[in-house]
Amino acid sequence: MKVTQDWKRGNQKLVHEIIESYSPKKDQEERPTIFHELLGSNLPPAEKSYERLWQEGSAVIGAGVETTSNTSNVIIFHLLRNPGQLDRLKQELQEAIPEKTVLPSWQELESLPYLSAVISESLREAYGTVSRLIRVEPQRDLQYKDHLLPAGTAVSMTIMLLNNDPEVFPNPEKFLPERWLSGKLTRTALWNFGKKVLVCVQESSSLAYAELYLTLAAVVRRFDLTLYETSVSDVEAVCDCVMPMPAADSKGVRVLIR
Repeated sequence: MKVTQDWKRGNQKLVHEIIESYSPKKDQEERPTIFHELLGSNLPPAEKSYERLWQEGSAVIGAGVETTSNTSNVIIFHLLRNPGQLDRLKQELQEAIPEKTVLPSWQELESLPYLSAVISESLREAYGTVSRLIRVEPQRDLQYKDHLLPAGTAVSMTIMLLNNDPEVFPNPEKFLPERWLSGKLTRTALWNFGKKVLVCVQESSSLAYAELYLTLAAVVRRFDLTLYETSVSDVEAVCDCVMPMPAADSKGVRVLIR
């Protein structure tokens, strides 16, 4: 709970400082954040209130930053822990990126099968969020197998369980990008971006994929990394802070760069 409250207070402080320092004349030509764009827009005043803006900020940071950051940590940890998988990815990237400082487009990187498999498996392991997303049918009873759920019953499931379903992902405890190369699995099996009425908008999931493809390709192609005083406990979700969090004493994924 302390982690969540500290994160919330940090977002509130950031937005409060932006609102206090905002000047329409000063920021007319250059608006460096989305908050400046919102404050300078013609939205109704209620839509530009402090309460609304810090909540919008939390949504942007939580959904657009924390999730992708955590997935990147999971990717790097598992690749460095599995040298065979790392070598296979490096070989694929060396062939696709002859000049390591000149990255192909996101669309070109998407066509690389092993890179795509690594990203899919990392999303499965990273979850996105772990808090249960509640659905309620207010009007009618629901039948689930032998169970009758009266109207108004809150029903929920955590992505942790769904992404570790052994019927869909055999040996879910293992990091296996190869499972995505058989042609039997597609990304529709993943729940990171939600489903149906509670699904991330197309633009946000596309941005997340673009960030993961471009970041992973650049890091793996350009640098030699080794884990430093890092174990599986540093990426293992043991705390539900909406985002999956490791043990409180974790220092995160740390690496040495050569």
